Amino acid sequence: MPATYTLPAAVTSPIEQCAWNLHVMLWKELKEKVTAVREVLRHHGLLYPPEGPEVIVPDQLRWARRAWYSLARFSAEGNQRFLTPFDSKSGEPTGPRMEIPSLFLEAPPAECRRLAHQILSDHARSVRDAKIKRLQNELELLQAA
Repeated sequence: MPATYTLPAAVTSPIEQCAWNLHVMLWKELKEKVTAVREVLRHHGLLYPPEGPEVIVPDQLRWARRAWYSLARFSAEGNQRFLTPFDSKSGEPTGPRMEIPSLFLEAPPAECRRLAHQILSDHARSVRDAKIKRLQNELELLQAA
């Protein structure tokens, strides 16, 4: 028996109904994985702060900041999964469509959590190395002056 889903009152066209059904099915498929990655971001204090130069989230995890059910619409093309940030009040997209990396699609939730930790630690290491390099360059300039 096919699954039935409750549609929002504003959804009237068959195309919107199909898109909503796909969103709900993908949400159910990805729910535990999305939650695992969001927990890691929350643990590191990267889930809720606004974007800015001081808040640097790796590109592989940027999608997870916007991936909560009421703030996103999930879609698919073949084996790829996408997330579009969405304003539930206005009913309009609030940003560009983001691809969910395939490494998160193929992994169980515990592995998604481990991958997110690994990506964050690698990113922190590269940011730290870049700061050290910049400070070394500034020191060389000061010594040369």
